[in-house]
Amino acid sequence: MNLSGIHVSNIENDCQSGRLICDIEEHCDVNYFVKRDALYGECARNGIIQIINLHDGYYQVVFTTHDDYNFALFEGPWMVVDHYLIVQRWLPFFLTNVEKMKNVAVWLKVQCLPIELYNDVFLKRIGMSLRKSLKADKLTSIQSRGKYARICMELDLYKPLESHIYVRVHKLNL
Repeated sequence: MNLSGIHVSNIENDCQSGRLICDIEEHCDVNYFVKRDALYGECARNGIIQIINLHDGYYQVVFTTHDDYNFALFEGPWMVVDHYLIVQRWLPFFLTNVEKMKNVAVWLKVQCLPIELYNDVFLKRIGMSLRKSLKADKLTSIQSRGKYARICMELDLYKPLESHIYVRVHKLNL
């Protein structure tokens, strides 16, 4: 069956909002219902979630509230029955037998940053210079935390991570 570009575009738009891909290790020998209940316990805080068992340890999680979606995406790392849960945004036409988890949301810690630079604008600039910046830590952006700044970023697991950044002439380790 060959779908036209218009049909594919409509399907992609319908599928993107409020959906995540979760990867629980395929060799995790805990049954589906235990995993499902653990996901409900972690992710369904304000609304209802739907968990669809895809294949090979992948699950699609559909959220009814943006708060739950953002919480699941940004507030990890997550563990389900002593196994790490890898979370990423939903990819249209995700094929479990072809795709591998490529991008994940992680918190990057920047130490020794001058307190004047603890604001959303500058932290997002740091994040965008490295990769795709998703969010700055609220405590960091209101200057409540001074030891380090945290930026949530989407990282490509197949690309090397930078070990430092330069702020003016100063080299700061990540």
